[in-house]
Amino acid sequence: LLLKRLQVLSLHGSCEVGSPPPTLPTVGTNLTDLSLKKKKVTVRELGGCMGPIWPSYFADCFSLIFVVDSANI
Repeated sequence: LLLKRLQVLSLHGSCEVGSPPPTLPTVGTNLTDLSLKKKKVTVRELGGCMGPIWPSYFADCFSLIFVVDSANI
């Protein structure tokens, strides 16, 4: 869901995010390509259940973004 919202925002060049839609937990992995300032950025979303394999993705990362769903706390 986060990836889809980022895609929409990058396509429209908007900083206005509006009200949040209902969410579902990420199951497995999701890949999304975004165009930001004429550069392609690939975002890989890993669900919490994928925690044990997160370290295998670090070697190819340039940045990390942690998003925590506060409804799960």
